Amino acid sequence: MATSFLGLPVLVKLRTGSADSVQGILSSLDPASGTLTLTEARSFVQGVNRLEGIRVLSRSEVAGLELLSVQRGNEVHAQNTSPLAPSPAHPSPRQPTQQQRPRPSQHPSPVPSPAHLALSERTPSGRSQKRRQQQSRTATATPARSGPHTPQPLGRIDDDFDFSAGLAAFDKKAVFADIKSQDATDPSSRLHAHNRNPSRARTPQSKLLPSESVLSPQELYDQQQEVQILRDNRRTKIASMTPTDMHAGDVEESLGAGGGGGGGGGPDGEDERRNERRWQSVTGELEKIALGGGASTNGREGVLRTAPGGWPVPVISAKQWREALSIAEIESSLTSTQRLEASASALLSHILSQRLVALPTTTVSPNSSPRPVVCLLSSDSDRGYIALRAAATLAYRGCRIFVLAQQQSVSSASQGASERFRTAIRVVSSAGARIVREVEDLPPTCALVIDALDSVASDNARESIEWANSLQKAYVLALDVPSGLDPDSGTAIPSMTPLLPCGILAFGLPRASLLKTEMACPPAWHDHQQQQQHQQRATITLADIGFPPTIWDRVGVEVSSGEVAAIWGAELLVEVERGHPAP
Repeated sequence: MATSFLGLPVLVKLRTGSADSVQGILSSLDPASGTLTLTEARSFVQGVNRLEGIRVLSRSEVAGLELLSVQRGNEVHAQNTSPLAPSPAHPSPRQPTQQQRPRPSQHPSPVPSPAHLALSERTPSGRSQKRRQQQSRTATATPARSGPHTPQPLGRIDDDFDFSAGLAAFDKKAVFADIKSQDATDPSSRLHAHNRNPSRARTPQSKLLPSESVLSPQELYDQQQEVQILRDNRRTKIASMTPTDMHAGDVEESLGAGGGGGGGGGPDGEDERRNERRWQSVTGELEKIALGGGASTNGREGVLRTAPGGWPVPVISAKQWREALSIAEIESSLTSTQRLEASASALLSHILSQRLVALPTTTVSPNSSPRPVVCLLSSDSDRGYIALRAAATLAYRGCRIFVLAQQQSVSSASQGASERFRTAIRVVSSAGARIVREVEDLPPTCALVIDALDSVASDNARESIEWANSLQKAYVLALDVPSGLDPDSGTAIPSMTPLLPCGILAFGLPRASLLKTEMACPPAWHDHQQQQQHQQRATITLADIGFPPTIWDRVGVEVSSGEVAAIWGAELLVEVERGHPAP
């Protein structure tokens, strides 16, 4: 009967799976409801081991019942004459039990039958009982070994090991001191002795900003002097060269490349083209030297001056402009969005203050005062965003806005258009502007053209520049650098025709290309009603966008912060003009 398992640890196999079981102590049986209750229950269901405490199983859930170990005395084994459950196919985990000495009983235990002995040898309880009997006989026959440490008998495991006490008793310093006393290694030969950081008291260190140089002021000055000497030597060498020297140099290069002999320099056509390119390069350098700009312009020579006061205005290269943007965003808390919004406000103020477009008024009828047409040549760049933000306000003032955006700028994000540029396109479109993708969709005449293209050669950019140069009565305003020109040298980009603007609006400081940029307003534009204000000449206007004056000296422009502040004075927009360098 199953009642003989009461109070014993059992293993109950479940019907949910061949490996699912519940292990615990059988505490009660209810034949009426067909349930059994396990205490200290631990379930193994679908590979998950879970401690449940008390588990009640119904008859429909139980697939088999097995005895794990016997904790009761010989009386219990003598009374347990009923057959046990069959042995499992795989041995189940056993819990270690403490070996108990057989206590003398007042009543002798009955001798089990041979059938019961044969059955008990096949069951886990029979095997454990036989093992205990063998251990008892071995312990009786073998005397205990003498010594300070006697091994614990099997089954006696101390479950109450105090880890905290063991950790407190461990003296790490004493252990390491003992190891160190036995170590005869020279401390100077250890690796950490050579890699130890030096004391800050002996060699004080300071962190540098990303834009600061690791060189000392004297080292930086010596480096600049060496660069200046090399540049002066190059200018002197180029100025003393003649066409014969250049052709002789080409012949030497050809012989050196081809190893001498006939045909070493390649076909005659390639030699002529190479000589022509070299001659154009040298004549360009000579032209710079004759104009006083030197072989390269780094902003030291003031060839641009303010129109009102004659203050010298330095120029910057494209690299210096990128460095200034980086320093401004890191140190002056001027984000890119704030800078672009300030630039858009300066562009709008320049258009309105110079009356580049005749805005409609409410005193006249719409028929007598047509809405002026403004065309934008924009791309996904900072200049494109600035022009779009200013065009939205012009649309609110009554202008008709046409935006020619490059195809990759108005398409989906997968083709490279930034989220900021797409947002600006949506804003100007909601203000009433018309977004076009082809030059043929632009109007034949307009009052103002804003050049905000990037300096990337493309078919769309070439067509846009040709369309702007063909206009006769439109004021063409370029931002920073006219399209099709290199921002540093001012030469035309290969395979592109440069734009001929009527005016240039530069942000921060003018670029080096403005020293030689050709600006030719169409003569017919001067027949417009604003010809007296513009005095039939192209203009260069400088806009203050909130950069600290000290930022320019840090990027290599040799000008004091007071001189930069004096450029604008009390104005946000100042007109500059070309002049000769100071003697």
